[in-house]
Amino acid sequence: MPLAGHAQARDQWIPGVATANTNRPSDTPLGSGALSIHPDRSAFAAASTGIDLTTEDFRDGFGQPGRVSICFQATSDRTDDPCFAPGDLVPGFAIRSSRGSIFNSNVEDSDVVLLGTDVLGTPDPVIGANIADEPLNPTHVSFDPPVVAVGMDVYDGRTGQSVTLTAFDADDQAIGEFSVQPASTNVGAFAGFTSTIPVARLALNAPANGAELIAQLAFGGTAGRLVGDQKQVTFNAVAVGLEALRPVTLRNAGDLTLTVPPLPALPPPFVWQTDACTGQVLTPNAACVASITFAPSYAGGFEAIVDLAAGSDGSDGNIAVSGEGQLPTLATIPGHLDFGTVAAGGTSTPRSLDLRNFSAIPVDITTLSTTASAFTLGGGTCGAPPFTLPPGTVCSVQLVFAPSNDGDFENDLVIDVSGGGAVHAALSGQTEDAP
Repeated sequence: MPLAGHAQARDQWIPGVATANTNRPSDTPLGSGALSIHPDRSAFAAASTGIDLTTEDFRDGFGQPGRVSICFQATSDRTDDPCFAPGDLVPGFAIRSSRGSIFNSNVEDSDVVLLGTDVLGTPDPVIGANIADEPLNPTHVSFDPPVVAVGMDVYDGRTGQSVTLTAFDADDQAIGEFSVQPASTNVGAFAGFTSTIPVARLALNAPANGAELIAQLAFGGTAGRLVGDQKQVTFNAVAVGLEALRPVTLRNAGDLTLTVPPLPALPPPFVWQTDACTGQVLTPNAACVASITFAPSYAGGFEAIVDLAAGSDGSDGNIAVSGEGQLPTLATIPGHLDFGTVAAGGTSTPRSLDLRNFSAIPVDITTLSTTASAFTLGGGTCGAPPFTLPPGTVCSVQLVFAPSNDGDFENDLVIDVSGGGAVHAALSGQTEDAP
């Protein structure tokens, strides 16, 4: 049969879409309980409520009524052949047969074919490996990424016999099997299921002399997928030696129940402070809460990635965590307080200096002290230590100079800051000669 439209042969496989080999699948024991079978589209729709299904009716290609087209393998949204141009099919699936291709000179003519509506008298275009299964030539439908809900109309385009569907997981291990019985070659049987294990491939196999075709494909849903409600957790500035805590809400954004794996370790100075998530069983959209502590031991910027996708079957569950360790920036204004001359045994007029926090973090002041009794603290708006000076704020400290003997006096006001370090303000004064 001559092929219309495209004369140039293409590769047999479409990289990244269908990578399974052309050999007969290995005889693996079928899993139990993975598939829930639904007898019709109404039951399938009810069972897949909340799952975002993708549909394909195969009408956007070159399968006009009465026309038979031979497709390149694997047929997908990327093929460019007598069946479909690129983009004619929705992404996320591919169809192939198990044997050779006439486009790579294989002697076994077993390509995927697209049949228009009145070739077999079917109500929709149908596609599959329409060659007698002697001894075995299943039609394979693969899904990338794997899905948890699949529905389609299934035909045996040669004899109208039953067709067996076997589902395989991402490791190509069989996880379930069932059969449907078309009424005739031109009347399809609905085959629909939901699965507790994501399905990467379906093998449809008719008995000897039969051939498998599908129409009206619907598929979708993902495995349990752990994501953070927030994609970024930012601590901003935290004083060196102190710590801050942020809650993190983790949610199952997939369509299957998920048991939360151990949360990935965080690099210092980040650490999981609380973990009410590990081991929790989360139904779809259910959430749990953990918390991260940021405790910088030196000044600088810090970043980390919480790779949630490494512990779940999904994409991009990453949470970016960042924080900045800062040394408190505390200054005294003025930096030098000169009381002038005071008679020995006398007391100066009180003088004040300001403590100003220039940093973006609170400053915790633990003590205020002087190293000589000639200078005495008393009064001011700061109050008695310990106290906290919020970012960008100022308070005052009041001192007096009361020398008990003659001389020149120099001293420091020492402001001790939580986490280590101190700020000094110079104090000076002198006595006058007694009359």
